[in-house]
Amino acid sequence: MAPNTQSQQQQEKLHIFFFPFMSPGHQIPMVDLAKLISSRGVTTSILTTPLNLSRFRSSILRHNLSTSSSPINLLLLHFPTTTTTENLDSLPSRFQSNTFTQSTTLLQPQADDLVRLHQPDAIISDINLPWTAQISRKYNIPRITFSATSCFSLCVTDSITKFKPYESVTHDFEHFLVPGLPHRVGISRSQMPDSISSSMQLAGTIAALFSMANIMARPPGGLMSDLAAPRSGMRGRLWILQTLGGLFCVFLGGFNNPHIFITSMILFSIGTQATYGATFGIIPFVSHRSLGIVSGLTGVFS
Repeated sequence: MAPNTQSQQQQEKLHIFFFPFMSPGHQIPMVDLAKLISSRGVTTSILTTPLNLSRFRSSILRHNLSTSSSPINLLLLHFPTTTTTENLDSLPSRFQSNTFTQSTTLLQPQADDLVRLHQPDAIISDINLPWTAQISRKYNIPRITFSATSCFSLCVTDSITKFKPYESVTHDFEHFLVPGLPHRVGISRSQMPDSISSSMQLAGTIAALFSMANIMARPPGGLMSDLAAPRSGMRGRLWILQTLGGLFCVFLGGFNNPHIFITSMILFSIGTQATYGATFGIIPFVSHRSLGIVSGLTGVFS
């Protein structure tokens, strides 16, 4: 009976796949979690790239030697040769982090093959690897999302978002107390994420730029309309400005750098407002008898 019982226990042993995100702040806690679960007798497998594996391989080997339970399996995923880095901390600029996160989808086909081959009982994957949810649904495997953000950080973020204590300070380096915490915690706006700490003055300045674009771009747009008419005719009054505005609109989605993004948005606004000005250049050719009505309708809809 003993051999049969042992064989049955091995068949019933759980197997969990771990998908850590390629960043030290995400990898370290997930590897620790894999060690903890492995020490409870659960079969665990960590899927990562060769460069990232080299960062914690020795730690896993020490764990496997020191534990009498199931060792941690290491399964490799390979980035395409066109990828220049395999970890977030190796990027030349933090503005490329979104592009790097999107590039991890290139690992999905390999991960899919490994899941199909090993058929784990559950998947624990980082919150920054949403494509693992598609794999779990495909093979009907439960998935747990792993977030490396600490409870303390979440509490501070929730309190700041809810009570907005940063609005009472006069500058970005003045400290304020975070309400709702059991202990006194003081931070400044300069220590907060950009998504929260962007000052109202900066937001107002950016918004004012669009109003200035409206005032400054419409008259030149009408002038360009008149200058383009002798050479390109009626169509030439609009298509140049419309094309420029469309190009700047396309550029909006191609940059992660906020400075370039805002610049492209302002240029797009200038192109759009100039097109509105060029539209008024064709009003006299629509109807001389209804010039006032056409002008009014054009003003309302532009």
